[in-house]
Amino acid sequence: MHEDASRPAFLLVPGGHHGPWVYEKLRRILESDGWSTRSMRLRSAVEDTSAPEPLPGMYDDAEVIRRVLDTMGGPVVVVAHSYGGVPVTEAIGGAPNVVHAVYVAAYMLDVGEGMFQAHGVPVPDSLAGLRSPQNPDLNTPAAFYNGDPADPDTAEASARLVPQTVRADFETVTTAGWKTVSNSYVIPHDDVSLTGTIAERMAERADAVYRVPGHHAPFYSHPEEFAKVLVKIAGSLHPLEERRLPERLAYAVVGAHTVASDIRDHNDRKAPHETRDATSGPPPRRSFGPDQAQLMSTLERLLDAGEPFAEISVQRIIKEASVSRATSYAHFTSKTDALMRLSNELRLSLLKLAQQWDPGARRGRCRALCPLPRGSDRHPPCPPGRDHRPPRGGVLPPRRERLLHDRP
Repeated sequence: MHEDASRPAFLLVPGGHHGPWVYEKLRRILESDGWSTRSMRLRSAVEDTSAPEPLPGMYDDAEVIRRVLDTMGGPVVVVAHSYGGVPVTEAIGGAPNVVHAVYVAAYMLDVGEGMFQAHGVPVPDSLAGLRSPQNPDLNTPAAFYNGDPADPDTAEASARLVPQTVRADFETVTTAGWKTVSNSYVIPHDDVSLTGTIAERMAERADAVYRVPGHHAPFYSHPEEFAKVLVKIAGSLHPLEERRLPERLAYAVVGAHTVASDIRDHNDRKAPHETRDATSGPPPRRSFGPDQAQLMSTLERLLDAGEPFAEISVQRIIKEASVSRATSYAHFTSKTDALMRLSNELRLSLLKLAQQWDPGARRGRCRALCPLPRGSDRHPPCPPGRDHRPPRGGVLPPRRERLLHDRP
């Protein structure tokens, strides 16, 4: 089938000991459906065991990923498996064409963390040498699959594994790309590998979490089911959300909150004969349940306190909101989804407050208070003249207006 150029391409990054072959089944399915895919080999998976030291490590793998991304157009969804999550995290932060990262039973590490350190393994005195895929203290080859070495499919895959460098096992992340790139985490139901012991903890850092059938390499054991998840993730990416919309929306939310405060202050200073709505506080959340309202209020509070949106993890939101992860995902697909709804809620709040301030205001004038980006399909684009001044001139400081409209 002909590839659709309007879709993002998939860059498939294998885990430790593996090569591009592990994605062959998945690539056939995706490409038959018109998706562009590319896989690659990481340097830390060493085929030539006679190679001299220093052997390649995680930083070398990250550089290879950057080079491959440079040769791809855009947009790109990077899929990282197992160890592959470490160099992907290191590589994607400054890549302008990466619109999403999918961590599949992978290490989603923060700055200063290394793969084996995440399991409490002490760093050796030397990072030289190779680690065999047959390593009973950490993993057996069959654990990368269904755990049964007698299974023909598992035996065939295990035979293709190569040694991994010790250097890659312990080199630490210096740039956590997932903090600035939208992301998802995929947890296989039957992961018996070492990574499976910390997958839930890693997933707490992700914007969205998916669960799929299969073992540690679900794209190998259940390629069709896994392909459906990838397509669902890629299909949900809207052009406006691909890169900077979350940051712009977060900035607009802070600006909208500031503007609302100024409007309420102005209303409170009105003369007694200037009647107004008896409600002096912010309008209540419209029809949201208590958990949903609590999640949105928590995100709003963190943003208003100056927290960068990229630094606010899903885990922090649900912890401070005192709700479960399952409850969170029942209401919002990701933290960006929550931000989108929060921005729309603030728009409606501003509209109500503006009508209290100037009941005769034209509808179009009130809609200009909307913090959503220009060109969004949620409302008509802002007029070229940008007549966004407050109705009674000079009440809002100009810098407050710029918060909503002049962010690059």
